[in-house]
Amino acid sequence: METISSKHYSIKQIFKENWEAYLAKHRDSIPDYVPLVIEKMLSCRDPEKLGYHKFACPDHPDQYIVVPHSCKCRFCTTCGKVLTDKWVDKVEAAFPNASFHHISFTLPDSLRELLHKHKFLLNCLFKASSMTMLSWAKERHFLPACLCAIHNFGNDLKTNPHIHMLVSSGGISLKTKRLNKWKYCKSFPFKMLNKRWRFLLIDNLKKAIKKYLKENPEPNDLSVFSHPGALNAFFDPLLSIKWYVHDSEELPYEDFTVSYVGRYAKRPPISERRILHYGPIPGGEGIYVTFSYRPRRGVPPCNWTVPVEKFIGLLIKHILPPNFRQVRHYGALANRVKAKYLKAMNKLLKKTKKGIRFLSWRYRQKAFKGKDPLLCTVCSKKMQLAEAAFFSKRKGCLTYYYPP
Repeated sequence: METISSKHYSIKQIFKENWEAYLAKHRDSIPDYVPLVIEKMLSCRDPEKLGYHKFACPDHPDQYIVVPHSCKCRFCTTCGKVLTDKWVDKVEAAFPNASFHHISFTLPDSLRELLHKHKFLLNCLFKASSMTMLSWAKERHFLPACLCAIHNFGNDLKTNPHIHMLVSSGGISLKTKRLNKWKYCKSFPFKMLNKRWRFLLIDNLKKAIKKYLKENPEPNDLSVFSHPGALNAFFDPLLSIKWYVHDSEELPYEDFTVSYVGRYAKRPPISERRILHYGPIPGGEGIYVTFSYRPRRGVPPCNWTVPVEKFIGLLIKHILPPNFRQVRHYGALANRVKAKYLKAMNKLLKKTKKGIRFLSWRYRQKAFKGKDPLLCTVCSKKMQLAEAAFFSKRKGCLTYYYPP
């Protein structure tokens, strides 16, 4: 059982007290988008920075509530939780009512640092894993529903990029154009998929690096691969070592594990429940952070104490570039064909339309506090919008709106 601290330490608190000192020391080595993400997270629910909505009772103007805007940032623990819940509901409503497999596509150690330094290469993981599954399924004349998410770190916050895939046990039969048959597939040949994944990933990485060097002829960190034979010399030996593709075996639809896949795709790399201590330690100089992690499944959790500077570095290195999609859909769930196949899959598998369980801010507050935050405490009437403020990037300040 994981050790839980009795005192709550927040990631926001740690960054609020130490980020400026860290940034001043390491600014040259941090990508430009990272400080923007941290600044956005630290501004969460600050009405002077992100704005607010003000609601007031129409009969008692002195009774009002100011609701500050959230940052809606994946690095924010609070907003990340809300985004995860919303996304989970959306995916569960779209995934077919079929058993599925939870597959993990992993990498050898020698590739992890390369992908960490050049994050555009992470796209190759999505492309190779989806091609691995869909090419095999196409040979069997069916199109499965696939959902892929990238986890860019391990339990100890070190770099460990890998793909989690949820794939239906079977799919729409491609032998008929009428989309009226579901082809069931109980198991996948993982020995073959392992080799195919290994080959396709290396092939896609080579192509991506060649394209990058062609578009960026000036000297850069990848220029070493421009020498003849350098790409093959680095990648080809990886074909002879063992890679791992882990399978959960067939799982019933009732055990749909999309919440696990989205847990770290939409939220920070570490749960705050795992932060056991923040502050000075006996015999040490400066501020330290102690957090728990599990080295591998079946092994008791360990505690790791690191200087706060290193802890911040471990977290921010997993912030991905803007607009990088950590969750992607393939097969029958791909955006360009989803409308075509979703209705057919639901009909074949007798799945009724599922309502979205995600609750708005008002109802979440009501469930948490036991009372409606938008009801006047004097007359119990519903409060109405009286004022709204939004941060304008163009003007660099708040802009105000007053309803008629």
